[in-house]
Amino acid sequence: MYDVFISYAHSDSSAVDQLEVQLKAKGLIVWRDLHDIASFDAFIETIEKNLKNSKVLLAWYSEAYPQRPYCQWELATAHCAAPERVLVLSPQATDDHIWPESLRGRKYGRPDDPATIDRIVAEVKGFEGPLPLSAFPDARHWVGIGHKSSANTFVGRVKELWSIDDALRKDKVQRSVGITQVQGLAGMGKTMLAEEYARHFAARWSGGVYRGIASSGSRVADFHRSLIASIKGSDHAEACQSDEDAKRVAQDCLPKKPYLWLVDDLGEDLSKEQAEAWLAPTEWGHSLITTRSQKIDWLGKVIYLDRLSAEDAYDLLTRGKPLSDPEREAADAICNDLLGGHALSVDVAGALYPEVYSSYGQLLQALKTQDAATLALSDELELILPTGHEPSILRTFAIALDRLKGAREMQVLRLAALLAPNHAIPRTLLEASLVDDAPASIGIAIKKLCQRSLCQSDGQGGLTLHPVLGIVVRGYYGVDGDVDALPDLKERAATAFIRLIYEDVDRAPLSCAPLAPHGYHLAEGPFDARAAEVLAALWWYLQHVGAYGPARTVGAQVHEALRRVLGPEHPDTLTSMSNLARTLGALGDHSRARKLQEEALEARRRVLGPEHPDTLTSMNNLASTLKALGDYDGARKLQEQALEAQRRVLGPEHSATLTSMNNLAATLWALGDH
Repeated sequence: MYDVFISYAHSDSSAVDQLEVQLKAKGLIVWRDLHDIASFDAFIETIEKNLKNSKVLLAWYSEAYPQRPYCQWELATAHCAAPERVLVLSPQATDDHIWPESLRGRKYGRPDDPATIDRIVAEVKGFEGPLPLSAFPDARHWVGIGHKSSANTFVGRVKELWSIDDALRKDKVQRSVGITQVQGLAGMGKTMLAEEYARHFAARWSGGVYRGIASSGSRVADFHRSLIASIKGSDHAEACQSDEDAKRVAQDCLPKKPYLWLVDDLGEDLSKEQAEAWLAPTEWGHSLITTRSQKIDWLGKVIYLDRLSAEDAYDLLTRGKPLSDPEREAADAICNDLLGGHALSVDVAGALYPEVYSSYGQLLQALKTQDAATLALSDELELILPTGHEPSILRTFAIALDRLKGAREMQVLRLAALLAPNHAIPRTLLEASLVDDAPASIGIAIKKLCQRSLCQSDGQGGLTLHPVLGIVVRGYYGVDGDVDALPDLKERAATAFIRLIYEDVDRAPLSCAPLAPHGYHLAEGPFDARAAEVLAALWWYLQHVGAYGPARTVGAQVHEALRRVLGPEHPDTLTSMSNLARTLGALGDHSRARKLQEEALEARRRVLGPEHPDTLTSMNNLASTLKALGDYDGARKLQEQALEAQRRVLGPEHSATLTSMNNLAATLWALGDH
């Protein structure tokens, strides 16, 4: 028998070498695998021969440890048997990478501290006999799911795996049947997470794992019959004359020890009675449900499955390939900016390299220019993913989206798909864009979309749409009847954005902040007059709130685009030139501001005339810049000319005339002409 089974990532071998030497020097018998586990069979052999014959498992919980599937499998197996016999050492300064959280309290001190080794030795000697591991359930008690897995195809989700286990056990204490739901957007990896949970924590379910598919049209009685056929034979299943007979025989087939009852893709339109019919039929069962619906939140503990972390999405895309810096940047952009950590989409994108696209740079460009068509290649090429799951992104979403054709929810989705991905969409922007709809109807549509996990609430009445769902909606659901609805909706969104900015920036500038990302997004693509108006409104907001750096970028973009499209002396081009000069002045770059203002003034005199209000405004703007540069005489000369013209053109009591009088008075005061 071994005293200690060391579980570790092989990238930490050198540190674990020292740990092993220290433990053996204290008289402990230590086992560690010197070769990386490469298969499920090798893992089972390790458990049967070594972990079963060890007093404790000692996890070297480095940052690499949670990323190694078989390390987590070893940890889960020992934890299921006796959590008090799981010891943790971590070389990291913090412990937020350690799961489950309960293990953080069992983390010993610094690995290089002799006192730490002494504490471990003392605790190990306090245990008698090996870990009380039960036998793994045989394949006959894995129904609807394979008990073996190539765990290297599953990345991340360590927190979620332990959260499921914790929820199932706690819920069992609180009620006669333990129930946990995994909710989330289609393609986010709910089914795979549930399957991997079953395999990682197989030691907890000595009675086996039984998986049924509960999607629309499926019958729980058919699940019961398939279970009977797997365990007792097809003749017993066929002998069941009624659904009640099938349930009774299934109950008799199930063992009187803990088992996992996995209900995959529970539908959204079930009654309470219909939903509960899918739960484990005996008291020994713990039910784990996957669903897109949030209408059954009352049914057990809910775990919402969000996007993959940036690191996990990168690992899934690249399959561990070493990359150059440019390729790494492209891969990061694919995973997070374009695909938003959507598990299925990242998996599909990874399968397109290198057979379809020879570099991640090429794949990135394809996704930017033809996003829907690129992701649809999985259908055309009949890809088989390493995970073995459905590779068609369109088919994954189609069931939910097809139901929304002609409904208000689809119009809200179309609009959201045209706005900035990965950013909350304010309710005000949705209502201002869909002015023909009552605000209440939009609120109801958002609630229904959230219930179907097609969007997430931003907590303030708006929503967040996943970028991959946006790709699917734009690519395949943009048509309303026989009409392409997207151009009209984009025009509505642009009009609403411009109106909201100009209406609210003075009164409530903070309310405009969530609008800004959508202004940037609406202005993307071929530059036209509408894009210029959107960017001009965005500049106005940025300038107003003092974000002068971004305002300079936007202002320069507007000016250059208008100069190219409308010509250098078009009134709108000259206005953009004046706006950019204003931002440069706010940044303290008065010399560049002066140059732009002189060009604008000269052009306006020539195009609009010397006494046009815009020309007079340019004179006053240039005068202010001259004052900032210390040229008070030059400023006074311009201000006097502007004031004289404004009195003649606008009248002596016009607000602009009075403002010019005050400006001139301030300049005269600065010159000592009191």
